[in-house]
Amino acid sequence: MLYVGAGPRRDRHERAEKLPATTNIVAEHLAIQLAMELAKEHGVTDLVIYNDSRSPVNHVNGNYKVKAQHLTPIVEKTWKMRAEFSSFEIRWTSRENTKEADALCRAVDARAPRTAAENHQR
Repeated sequence: MLYVGAGPRRDRHERAEKLPATTNIVAEHLAIQLAMELAKEHGVTDLVIYNDSRSPVNHVNGNYKVKAQHLTPIVEKTWKMRAEFSSFEIRWTSRENTKEADALCRAVDARAPRTAAENHQR
């Protein structure tokens, strides 16, 4: 979800994409990048992202060291992307505040056809 502006007159934009099977933390990091891409497409220059997963928020903010090698290039890409904004913040928020985004992701996941490997894992 992307909200541009403040108050009741703010514009709402949304995007969710079906990902191949991956870990939750990778999906959270990719969602952060997707939000950044969406913001750029809508001319946002000052961006605040709220995410309900502490690890990605702390990775991007530099509070947690990125120990998993497969996450390093993802986090580095996010760091490069944030330089495209005049100001950039990422903050942790509770899941209570991300229900709309979670519902959007569940809807995309339900619509997207499953691969044979995903069906086998069920």
